[in-house]
Amino acid sequence: METYRRFAQWLFSVPDGSRSRWDIIRWWEIRRIPYNVIVGLAGVFSMFLLYFFIADEPIVNGEDIGEPILIFIAPFLINICYTAGWIVEAFFPGAFLESFMVERKQIGPRFLRNGLQLSLIVVFLPTVVWGVLWALRLAGLRK
Repeated sequence: METYRRFAQWLFSVPDGSRSRWDIIRWWEIRRIPYNVIVGLAGVFSMFLLYFFIADEPIVNGEDIGEPILIFIAPFLINICYTAGWIVEAFFPGAFLESFMVERKQIGPRFLRNGLQLSLIVVFLPTVVWGVLWALRLAGLRK
């Protein structure tokens, strides 16, 4: 648990003092790999759960449970959104960023935290939907 706490503290901390645009970009890019590992592992776990929930689901020939191409496109889309985080922090005017009602230096950690949460919601949403349908079928409330 201590390791998790130290990792989270590092992930969402910003060094004191003024930061240049390059410092902001570097801060984000150093965190890209841990971010991708977290979202990727969550995605793999979500897929295992999803396939567990649909194992007994009658699927008509030619029908998919979702759009399979999204499995390949999602990592690119998630990383484009991740890149948008440092673009906004580094290049948008301070007045715009301060409208988020937080210190300018805390914008990056806030964007990163919210982006990570949103990414995990997107990754787990199909699994949650199919899990609810599975539970309803198990309870006899759905065929």
